[in-house]
Amino acid sequence: MQTFKSYEIDMTTAQKITNGADASDNTVKATLRSAANGDRYLKIVTEEKTEGSATKSTIGMTVIGEDAYVTMEALGTVQKIKTDAGTASSMGGMPTLEELLADLSAEEFESATVEVGTNSWTVTLSQPTIPDAELIGMTNLVTTIVISRTYTIRSITMSYDYEQSGITGTAKVTMNFSHLGSARVSVPLDADEYTTME
Repeated sequence: MQTFKSYEIDMTTAQKITNGADASDNTVKATLRSAANGDRYLKIVTEEKTEGSATKSTIGMTVIGEDAYVTMEALGTVQKIKTDAGTASSMGGMPTLEELLADLSAEEFESATVEVGTNSWTVTLSQPTIPDAELIGMTNLVTTIVISRTYTIRSITMSYDYEQSGITGTAKVTMNFSHLGSARVSVPLDADEYTTME
């Protein structure tokens, strides 16, 4: 496949978890944008719904050169902080495209099934693509990758069941790729509202 230094990924993780009589629906939506010059943007919106309650939180991070703009919103409170890129990186959450694909091994592709479409190939892997998946309670793991006829990645979808220590559930992770080779990152329009963290 072609590799790109700039790209955008829209990721959605949906989980249904049951712990005894308690059940919850959790959704995490994230946008990761990486520019060719190393500037990056990340926004994560997390929603959790349980019987009788719902919570939502948002974290955003824009890294421009050595500066980082971080926004955190939860329980009606918004914080806007300007810090350095190193401090922002220590917060994690900004994987590279290579890191996202690192767990897909050649051995897994050898047993994959391939569906040929008009403009793309759909590759389905039915072996674990996460190290020690079964040890952490993940089973029935299936990964589907859609690759265009120009050898660019369009999407990755991963679904699995979960069971450990009395907690059971299902999860589905979908990553859609866009702006391959053309993604840009800009300073937030409200950059003057961020408080500098010493």
